Amino acid sequence: MIEKWPDWANFPGPGLNVWNGTDVVVQNAIGLRITGPGVSALTDHGDGTVDLTLSGGGATGPTGATGPGGGATGPTGPTGPAGATGPTGPTGAGVAGPTGPTGVAGATGPTGSTGAGTTGATGPTGPTGATGPAGATGPSGAGATGATGPTGPTGAGTTGATGPTGANGATITAMNVQTGNYTFVLADANVKLVQMNNASAQALTIPPNSSVAYPVGTVLQWEVINTGAMTVTAGAGVTFVRPANTSLVMAGQYTTGFAIKTATDTWQIGGGLTSTLPLTQTCVITTGTSDLPINYSLGNNVDVALTHAISTITLTNLPATGTVWGVNIRFTADGTARAITYAVNGTTAKWDGGTAPTAPTTSGCVMRVQLVSAAVGTYVDGLLTAQSIQ
Repeated sequence: MIEKWPDWANFPGPGLNVWNGTDVVVQNAIGLRITGPGVSALTDHGDGTVDLTLSGGGATGPTGATGPGGGATGPTGPTGPAGATGPTGPTGAGVAGPTGPTGVAGATGPTGSTGAGTTGATGPTGPTGATGPAGATGPSGAGATGATGPTGPTGAGTTGATGPTGANGATITAMNVQTGNYTFVLADANVKLVQMNNASAQALTIPPNSSVAYPVGTVLQWEVINTGAMTVTAGAGVTFVRPANTSLVMAGQYTTGFAIKTATDTWQIGGGLTSTLPLTQTCVITTGTSDLPINYSLGNNVDVALTHAISTITLTNLPATGTVWGVNIRFTADGTARAITYAVNGTTAKWDGGTAPTAPTTSGCVMRVQLVSAAVGTYVDGLLTAQSIQ
């Protein structure tokens, strides 16, 4: 059976499809289909002619006349979509073979000719190597030393920083307690503190160089730790230098002093020396005992209000025996008659004419007396200097 392809849009294109063992469908490019038993092939020559091949049956008949050319060749149908990529097959399980031995090195080829390019720039100089050891000093020349050249000008640089402070001088390492008069010994120098401990007067003596040869610059130190007056005395041939308006009597308990040797027999004295300037203090009569206490180191000008009778006068911190001292007392009356007994540290004062002065009775009146001695316990001289001053 020969038929025209009825649906151009669904024309499958040229080819040969065998649908079963009996019927064959042959289709060409112009959509002509021939089916039937024994049809095996349809050859399209592309010029409008086709050859039909039959299998089996009777003898092949004569070739028919060439039919008229078919219509124009239809356009090529669209390419169908690509099928999905199949899965990658498994990697083979064989192990890698061992690496073969390295072949022998070939002979070195000849050195090529030197290139004709210019020499490159010189690289930077490397760092200087370490200095080698100094060679041995050569022998001194035999020539005479030349004259010293003139001193060059002083440099203009600034003064360098001040160096560190030097170590402190010697410090006191021991105490030397004395309860009576004492003369310094060599072991007292620089590191000992001589402590004078007596309620009575004491003398502290610095010996001459002929007795104790202290080096110049030696320091002697002392302290008064009791109530007795202490006087610094010079040994034979010794000279003291001390501040103006001071005496060699220490100013009282817990005062300290020092002496510095500045020459063979010369010492500079300092510390708590008693001032020789007039000092005034106010003293109060002790009720009950009628005693008038006077601390000489606090001043030798004394003001006293006559509020009670006075039976004794007790002076403390007087200079050592042999040193003249004096105290001026200004009594002010309170309007009542008050008796005064001038018994100074147990010694009754002696007065010009043999009679002690009588205190005024008028309130506000003033009487001044002076007591002088060089050795309490031996004598005290009394002098009336003013009476009934309004």
